This record gives sequence, structure tokens and C-alpha cells, in this order.
Amino acid sequence: MSSLASLLTDHQDDICQTLCLIGDYWSDRISTLGNRRPDSSGRFNNEATWTFLAACGYAICGGDGVAKLTELLTSRSDLVQSCYSGIWLEFRPMTPRIRESRTHIDLAIGTIGPDAGTKGGIRLGISEDSNPWICFCEMKWESDISRGVTNDPDRNQLIRVIESALYFQNNETFTGEVYVTLVTPSVFRDSQLIPKIYSGKFREYESDTENILKDLRNCRLEPRGGFDAAQRIGALTLRWQTFDELFTSIPDSAISDALQSFWQNYGTYSE
Repeated sequence: MSSLASLLTDHQDDICQTLCLIGDYWSDRISTLGNRRPDSSGRFNNEATWTFLAACGYAICGGDGVAKLTELLTSRSDLVQSCYSGIWLEFRPMTPRIRESRTHIDLAIGTIGPDAGTKGGIRLGISEDSNPWICFCEMKWESDISRGVTNDPDRNQLIRVIESALYFQNNETFTGEVYVTLVTPSVFRDSQLIPKIYSGKFREYESDTENILKDLRNCRLEPRGGFDAAQRIGALTLRWQTFDELFTSIPDSAISDALQSFWQNYGTYSE
């Protein structure tokens, strides 16, 4: 096992007080980390493991870590942390479309609770002392967004995450504020070109929310319960953050130096 994998294992109890995982997720990521094989450029190309490492760096700091991650992902420092605060990896909210499986959300924070009776399901957590909000993150390393579901080959992954975030609820109580954040290496966000499908789609959606609604209207799957995203679109904020900033901003802890060193050695792209 690598030194970083061993270090994380030593601090697993502290990390998992805030990091919400399902099944064998921890052991799978530690195994992948311990058996890592850099690519020809020397980088470690594993999106799920980079997401896990970044999440660990904030989770070990408890509520303060969640607050700092929240500010990085939403650009808001005033969002109230509720009793449901945590960092959720690979959980699945209810889909707003009939005949579509639940969408896996790479990373989620906000007013979130488990959806009882489901495996890995999440729903809006109701808190009396705060206004509910959520941030769903689509994490991409070098892969692009997938296209299509079984019954709609034109439905892209980013629009699925956006609509799932808008639909996120608890007995028809919806979130007051909805954030969807794309997280990639900075080289893709800062490029003057459009190197990925998600680059064009994100910029299209960010420039005019009518482009989001147009893609949703063209979906071949029937909305669940007559859900109309147009009534919720005003709650949405789109952001594009980078793995680079997440790692360089990790708060001080027993694992922060090791995480940032690992990032410098295996994550950054040459200028």
C-alpha cells in the first residue's frame, strides 16, 4: 500500500465522520490508490480517486472543511451549514424522468439526507433553522460527458445532473438555491478552444438558461409528476471550478501536506 493510502487509512475514522460513502467505496478507492499506475505523462488519470482525495482533504476538518469546500464550489461564504452537512460521494437522487435510472452524483453538499429504503439514494434534508440548498458536482478528469440513456440517446450527462438538481426535493419541498458545478483540471476550463463536449455545453447553458430548457423540452422521456423545470430554473447557478484550486486550497490537517504533494507529483499539467 502506498504511503498516502496508509495515511488515509490511519485517519479513516476522522474523515468518515463527515465523508458520506456507500458500500465498498472506501476500500475500492484505497485499493486503486495503492495500485496506481501513472500514464505516459506521469499523471495519475483516475477521476473517481482524485475526487475522493479532494473530498478527504476537506472532510477531515469537519464542519470548517465543509464550509471551505462550499465556498470553493458555490462562490458563497454565507450558505448556512445544516445538521445534514456532509460531503456525499456517488449518491443518487430521484430522477425527474420516468424510465430513467437514478443519476450518480460524483460529489454533493448541502441540505442532503439519505432516502430511506433505497441503496445509495439521497433526498432533501428538511432543517428548521436554515433555508435548504444543494450543490451537485460533475467531476471530469480527461473523460468527456456521456451521451444518452436507454430511452433517449440525445440526453447528455450534464443536463441530467442539472435537471436532477432542480428536481431535488422532499415530499414536493424543493431547495431554495441550486448549484451545479463542473470540476475539471484547469487546463480544460482555461483553454480558448473547446476541447470537450462539456466545454461547449457548459458555456451554452451558462450564457442563457433558455438553452437548458430547450434541451429539457427535447427530452423524449416523460417528466415525473408533470415536473416543469421552467418553474425552477431561476434557482439555478452554474459554476466551473478546477481540481487545481481544490487541492491547493485544502485546509491544514494531518493529511493536507501529503495530499498536496501527491497532487503536485501526479495531478498537475505542465504549463
